[in-house]
This record gives sequence, C-alpha cells and structure tokens, in this order.
Amino acid sequence: MNTQYVKDTTEKVSANLSSLQCLLSAVDDKIRFYLLDGQTYGPYSEIVHYHAKELQGLLAIMEGILSDADMDLDTVIHSLSDALKREAAA
Repeated sequence: MNTQYVKDTTEKVSANLSSLQCLLSAVDDKIRFYLLDGQTYGPYSEIVHYHAKELQGLLAIMEGILSDADMDLDTVIHSLSDALKREAAA
C-alpha cells in the first residue's frame, strides 16, 4: 500500500466519523423531545424520562469516543500528508 492510498482511506474514515457524529446529534435532539414533553406520556412520563436520560448519557459517551477517534485520525492524516510531502521532495 502506498502512502497516498492510506491517506485517502483515512480521510474517508474521517468523513464517516463526521457523519456518525451528525447522526448522534440528531438522535440526541430526538431524545430531548421526549424529555421536554412531560404531559403526553401520562402515568408513564417518569419511566420515559428515566430511559431518555439514560440514552442521552450513552449518546454522550459515544460522542466523546467519536470525537477522540476523529482527533486521532486527524493526527494520522497530517502525518501522512507530511510523509507525502517528503516523498514528493525526494
């Protein structure tokens, strides 16, 4: 595998991570809807809110993991870009 191929693949993975982050944000927005709406669920309101908050916590953990992975991937992309510049100069 050459450096350019690895860099291109890494950039695709980074784009997919960004898409996942957007999807998580959309899910979090939907969860917020359930947390804001207290009247619709009647006697089940408390359990709906409990599970919605639990899901929101899990989403926050996933968002942190994706964010860390994206930063690590960005470091790899920069390193590969530098390697490509060195290859071109040689």
